[in-house]
Amino acid sequence: MKQRITRKMRRELRNAVNPLEEVLIIIKQYFPKLTNWIDNLTDIRNQSYVKYDFKVCLLISKINLSKN
Repeated sequence: MKQRITRKMRRELRNAVNPLEEVLIIIKQYFPKLTNWIDNLTDIRNQSYVKYDFKVCLLISKINLSKN
């Protein structure tokens, strides 16, 4: 007999998995040169206004595009 997954168990499973860590694992496994390629790009933003690392901005924008 299968064990039924309760809502509580489902919430615990969802909270146990960190989606960002999972995405990074996928990127490192399937696109190992991607981070090196991003590091070699030139950041043309005005550095006095920069709050976030260029790599973070590119990866987040890529994740956003993949949702649509």
